[in-house]
Amino acid sequence: MKPFSLFLFVLLTGLFACNKKQSNIPSKVSEDSPVTREVPVPIDSSATLSNTYREENWKPQDGQFYFSESYHFELITPETEAPKEFGFYLDPESGSILLEKYLTGFQDEMTDWLILRPNGLVLQGFTDEFGKKKLLVHHLHKHHYYTQTRPYAQADFEAFWTKKEETKEFGPNKYYQKSHRGVHYQRQYPKTEEKADLYLAKTRLATHELYYIDRLLPELGMPYRTDYGEVLDQGILVLKEVYAQPNGQPLGFQLKEIMASEYHIQLPE
Repeated sequence: MKPFSLFLFVLLTGLFACNKKQSNIPSKVSEDSPVTREVPVPIDSSATLSNTYREENWKPQDGQFYFSESYHFELITPETEAPKEFGFYLDPESGSILLEKYLTGFQDEMTDWLILRPNGLVLQGFTDEFGKKKLLVHHLHKHHYYTQTRPYAQADFEAFWTKKEETKEFGPNKYYQKSHRGVHYQRQYPKTEEKADLYLAKTRLATHELYYIDRLLPELGMPYRTDYGEVLDQGILVLKEVYAQPNGQPLGFQLKEIMASEYHIQLPE
């Protein structure tokens, strides 16, 4: 394993190459709260092979990344509009998220992808105006938006979020049975007096990095804007949010399905 300082130097100065192959967002939720339920995939030879494959291909210290799942969300829009979707790739063991131009749908043409690590590290791969591939390293936890807003999270959640009895499962499909069971919460917005219904699940994902990325890098133009990072603890994923407009039309998004995927990113030596 190379020293971290050498790896960081490679990140800051190296080029990257990537290829893709794909088949087919509460504060203070306790660890024992039944807000997440993983539906196990039967253990067979393919599962063992997958674990071995991950060990061979997930080597961040060498600039090597591998994402084996993809999360697909659909935007809840008025019926007159065509359905819209967005998503991200995931390494389920580390909780690291890959935002990729085509699946995530961000608008910055120079950014190719972003890797979000649960420790606040954000790796941004992009192509400059001369066509040269580069990589930048950011640290969310040192960003002023994060340090200014996080101290108010618990008070905000306790004041404006109400837990309901209902739970709902999101994510499984006939090809891949993994799911998250979301707990129903109702959120009140004090300035507008509007209310939204949300389903939250405790996961291992880098959700702070996901929900703050549009503030860290506003030029991305993400397809959705959230303030969940200001309110929810790390790992709390919003599976669904929906609220009614003054005209009664619903707006929001929800997790449609989780798929088995394969996406590799390799930084050169």
